Amino acid sequence: ISILAPASNGSTVTTAAFTFTATILNSNNGQGIGFTQNGRAINGVNFNTANNTLSTAVTLVPGVNTFVVTATNSCGTDTETITILYSNCIPPSISIVSPATNGSTVTTAAFTFTATILNSNNGQGIGFTQNGRAINGVNFNTANNTLSTAVTLVPGVNTFVVTATNSCGTDTETITITYQPCVAPVISILAPASNGTTVTTAAFTFTATILNSNNGQGIGLTQNGRAINGVNFNTANSTLSTAVTLVPGVNTFVVTATNSCGTDTETITINYVPQVEDKKPSPGKQVPTAPGTGRGGK
Repeated sequence: ISILAPASNGSTVTTAAFTFTATILNSNNGQGIGFTQNGRAINGVNFNTANNTLSTAVTLVPGVNTFVVTATNSCGTDTETITILYSNCIPPSISIVSPATNGSTVTTAAFTFTATILNSNNGQGIGFTQNGRAINGVNFNTANNTLSTAVTLVPGVNTFVVTATNSCGTDTETITITYQPCVAPVISILAPASNGTTVTTAAFTFTATILNSNNGQGIGLTQNGRAINGVNFNTANSTLSTAVTLVPGVNTFVVTATNSCGTDTETITINYVPQVEDKKPSPGKQVPTAPGTGRGGK
């Protein structure tokens, strides 16, 4: 006799239905085979004479199940004994459904946390915390083993811990959500320092601070209605800085920044007045005098 299933003595299973299998050689076509479970004879076992295999479905009882197979022919007897431990006590198992991934980022504070919890004893022994604070009154649907509860996120990282305990053990799952409030861009023009500034040189460096610009995406800058491309945006300090050439008179600059939460637009003017140099006579050049006023006149 060679027992095939269970594969090893003392195996532990968590379901009651089991198929016991053994190969029995020289059994005289299955005659003289005996099979017991916990000392009780099991009749009607299936023996396949083509491959000398005994195979029969059994129902395990909680705890240790001892199987004894005996085969006898006119030349002797072989007996094999093996045990299976049926553990019908299963610890809980938690699978977080929403958020779908750890470290997700959302832009709204309202969120519905969802998890599937198996073997929870109808929702008994479930714990749920947000940033270490217990959340009571969670909704557990016993029909589909689902925990679902509305939570309000705080800005930054929100850490959720779900724990389920029964008499067989405990399962704990932890996941985080980052709540980044949706904030529209904010533009502050630094140079020129004030609207209507007057300058006397054409070269000018336009500078503005732009917050919440999504790393400079969605920024537009125009001078007198003409788009200025290739502006420099420093993501480290959220500053736009670009060299412009002013035209004589009023120069109107419009800065626009847009993200998924909104748009900000700021307008400012610079008045460029070219500097006019004084025209003085060249050294050594005689300046004409009116008649009768020159030296020696009468």
